[in-house]
Amino acid sequence: MSMKVLRSIWIAAEFIVAALGITDQAQSQTFNANNPAASGYKLVFQDNFQSFDVKKWSYGWAWSGGSGSNGDSYPNDEGLPGNITFGKNGAQLAVKKQRTPSGQPYATSVMTTWGKFAQTYGYWEASVQMPKKANGIWPAFWLVPTDFSWPPEIDILEWLGKEPKSLFMTSHYAVNDLHGGGTYTGQDFSAAFHRVGVLWTKTSITWYIDGIQRAKSTIGVPSKPMYIILNNDTGGWDKNVVDSTTVFPVNFSVAYVAVYKSPN
Repeated sequence: MSMKVLRSIWIAAEFIVAALGITDQAQSQTFNANNPAASGYKLVFQDNFQSFDVKKWSYGWAWSGGSGSNGDSYPNDEGLPGNITFGKNGAQLAVKKQRTPSGQPYATSVMTTWGKFAQTYGYWEASVQMPKKANGIWPAFWLVPTDFSWPPEIDILEWLGKEPKSLFMTSHYAVNDLHGGGTYTGQDFSAAFHRVGVLWTKTSITWYIDGIQRAKSTIGVPSKPMYIILNNDTGGWDKNVVDSTTVFPVNFSVAYVAVYKSPN
């Protein structure tokens, strides 16, 4: 099938989704990312990261004890609980260049809400600051299903150390890696904290940076409960590799995470 035909199918699907979800789309268009409560959204999960709250988070990859492995995605990394610390800037998720217990060259960080908090739809936000001098580093804030299926996956943000002025926002919805979303390129995201969020409704996924809409997708929207992953690892794409300029330890800072439930 030609790319022209595929694009025509994609545009038609987008139109059908929009036509069937007028009310839901209108809700997303009037949503106030600077004040979700004013849009009728209710705060249901929040952590300002004064310490590691075991009622909200677990260390490590949930699927390592379930139906998958992170080896294919992060072949040189091992997440260690001691790499997550807390201070005036909230949680610090570190990547360190050191030999790990399993023999990997990089000790990394991962924390999830699997088994403790998950939700279908709503608004999900974090205040984050990316690391400096971080070629090869790959922080992320993302959502995956509680049943370990893939896809779907909503990447609220991914960031590559080699591209400090860009944030990647992606919704994966098909096994051949069909996806929606976009890339926003602006200021250096390692220079200060920024609020990054996603509004997930029945018919659309909309990404916001500092309260401003930066990307949107209405195709392949997931409809199952998803939990949060915060992690800081190495790799990614576009030749994002650790080099002589990378200064360790490399910290991904998260001041807070907040999740709101939609009004309907």
